[in-house]
Amino acid sequence: MLGNGVGVEVVAIDDVPWEDFAEERIRGVVLPGSGMASASVGEIPVGLSQARHRHHRPPTGVELVLVFDGAFRLESCDVVTEVHDTRVRGPVFLEIGSGTVTSIQNCGEVPVRFFSVFAPSFQVGEIEYC
Repeated sequence: MLGNGVGVEVVAIDDVPWEDFAEERIRGVVLPGSGMASASVGEIPVGLSQARHRHHRPPTGVELVLVFDGAFRLESCDVVTEVHDTRVRGPVFLEIGSGTVTSIQNCGEVPVRFFSVFAPSFQVGEIEYC
């Protein structure tokens, strides 16, 4: 059973109030979760980069990110990727291990939109900004 006591929960993303996460420089929605995993939907406005950060998670913890709209570049430690444009190449999947420093830079003309899953569930206070 899910945390709400039912076997299936349907959430219309546009019906949930979006929040500004000013410190991370993104807008987003934290979705209902369980102890095993949690999820969020977010966007990075045009001309901005997500704040460089890392998640202090259990050693086997992971963040899975599906970038489904926009053009972006990923910065991780000392690595900067090429620009990925979802309108040309389709959605992009990222797997980010515990403690890895990352930032997504919006390189396009529309907000970069993404869906993240955290396993185990995201915990308040696990983000460190670098």
